[in-house]
Amino acid sequence: MRLVPLLLMLAGLTAQAAETLHIATAEYLGYAEPSGNGYYLDLLRKIYPAPDYQLKISFVPYERARVMLESGSADILPSTSHSQRNKMPLSAQMTDMDVVDAAVQASRFPAWQGKASLAGMRVGAQIGYAFTEYAPDIRMDYQEKTSLSAMLEMLAANRLDVVLDYEAEMKPLLAKQSRQVGIVIKPAVLTKPLYFGFVDKPRGKQLKARFDAELTKLKQSGELKRLFMAYPSNNPNAFPP
Repeated sequence: MRLVPLLLMLAGLTAQAAETLHIATAEYLGYAEPSGNGYYLDLLRKIYPAPDYQLKISFVPYERARVMLESGSADILPSTSHSQRNKMPLSAQMTDMDVVDAAVQASRFPAWQGKASLAGMRVGAQIGYAFTEYAPDIRMDYQEKTSLSAMLEMLAANRLDVVLDYEAEMKPLLAKQSRQVGIVIKPAVLTKPLYFGFVDKPRGKQLKARFDAELTKLKQSGELKRLFMAYPSNNPNAFPP
């Protein structure tokens, strides 16, 4: 009869041994979805597997996620980049490329010339995205707002010239709008390597060391590409070279 309490005690010790990691991330279709699906979440589960690790995921806007990491209230931030604003250690290798699309009124850009066409334009993006750092040589009237849907409405009303975001996110919203006629999406206007950020503490250094080592293995085995391509909405051009 003493065996049962002993087994229960051992089970409790095992459960307590799991290290909880707090992940702060925005919602990204095909990358980090509240359902638990997505390339970033699959990658985290591969590198920090159960039962040794337990992932606690907070879905918040990107800027809030960044602040949570830098304040020490989160351990890992997916999908960030080298930036003057970022004060966190980053993974040694990129995990993917940020491939940014542009929604525009076709009549405003009869001769589209890529990112050069952004010069002098009223450009909107979501708070914290800092797309001006992707094209420092281009001077634009850049503004950040909380709602992508509201910015697309502003585009339709001619209060913005360009909305920078991602086709997979913008197309469903445009389909719901009554004034979408004439709006087109220009692909791959801006690109930048993306990394995972880690809390700037000894714990973060340990998590980063494991991440860097395991990511190298996944890349060499081809497993990293399989994880990325498992989601049809992910742009193949965003996979790291």
